[in-house]
Amino acid sequence: MNSQIQKLQKLQKLAYILRVLVLATIALSVFYLVYQYVKNDALVLSTSELFTQLWQSEQSSHPVLALTLLPSFAILFLAGYWLQRLLANFQQGQFFCDDAIKSFFWLIWIKVISIGVTVVEDIAVAYYHSQFFEETKLVIGVDLGETLTIIFLLLVAHLLKQAKAIEAENKEFI
Repeated sequence: MNSQIQKLQKLQKLAYILRVLVLATIALSVFYLVYQYVKNDALVLSTSELFTQLWQSEQSSHPVLALTLLPSFAILFLAGYWLQRLLANFQQGQFFCDDAIKSFFWLIWIKVISIGVTVVEDIAVAYYHSQFFEETKLVIGVDLGETLTIIFLLLVAHLLKQAKAIEAENKEFI
């Protein structure tokens, strides 16, 4: 029994360390993005070739381009919030509580939304690109591996939720 308590305490400590690392990673990412923008006049949040061409063009507006990336930037903070919330539950030893499962689902759906937002951003950038360049090739890539990972994570989250419900029923029965 003592061994199990020690294992739980180690997991809780690990969750705390991960929370600190997540916050540090987000802070460093924001610092890096701001630094690149201020020092090098570059927005490194997008890897789109069309975006890069527009950014380097004298004709396009940098504020308009920056606005196209605002949803991705917001998703970074939203994902950070829900990951912090999930790890806070883990830090308290609440691995299968309703809030932990809810946070896990939110993280999965944020990833799904992120894929959709990326597609919309690519379309918006391509449309803006077509205003200044004669040829615009829109390439929308959806990673099959990423899609399958999301499906598997949704299945695991659903199984965890069902297992928790069965466990609660069993406790009531006893």
